[in-house]
Amino acid sequence: PVIGEEKLISASDKRKPDWTNKEPETKGKIIYFAGNSENCVTEQRARDDARKASTKRIIDYLIAAAKDRFEQKLAAYGIKNRANAADAPWQLENGLIENIIKQAIVSRWYVEKWYDSEEEIYWKAFVLMEVPGSAIDGVYRTIDKKQEELLNQWAQQEKDDRAKEQSEKATKAFDDAAETGFGK
Repeated sequence: PVIGEEKLISASDKRKPDWTNKEPETKGKIIYFAGNSENCVTEQRARDDARKASTKRIIDYLIAAAKDRFEQKLAAYGIKNRANAADAPWQLENGLIENIIKQAIVSRWYVEKWYDSEEEIYWKAFVLMEVPGSAIDGVYRTIDKKQEELLNQWAQQEKDDRAKEQSEKATKAFDDAAETGFGK
C-alpha cells in the first residue's frame, strides 16, 4: 500500500455491481433496496451496517409513500390547514416495521477490503435486499385505514366548525336586527 492513500485490497466481484448505487427499484412483484456500510473494522460489522442501512431505506420509502398518499387524500377531502406531521398517521408502528423487516431478504452482497491512509484495514459492504410487494401493500392497507379514520374525523370537525360559524352569524344577525328593529 501507498502511505497517505486508500487502496482496494480485494472485492467479492471483479467489478462493483450497478445495483450498489440504485434507488429502490421494482421488478415484477418485488421491490429492491440497496444499502451500504460505513468503513468498518470487520467484515461482519460492515455487513451488519449495510443491512441496517438497507432497512432504513425500506422504512424511509414507506414513510415517504404514506406521506404522499395522505397529502393526496387531504386534497381529495378538501381539508385545509391540517397537514401537521404530528397529527398525521404515517408514523409506522413497531409491528408494521417488524413485519416488513422479517419479509425482507438478502438478495446479493458485494464486499470490499481496503487499506486506509494509515495502512489500517477496513471493510465496506453493500447489500441488495428484496421485499415482496404484497408486504408493502399490507402496510399501505393498514396505514390507509388509519388515514381514512383521521380524515373522516377531520372532515366532520370542519363541517361542525362551518355549521357553528353559520349559526353564530345567524344569531348575530338576529340579535342585530332585534336591537335595531326588524323593519329597518
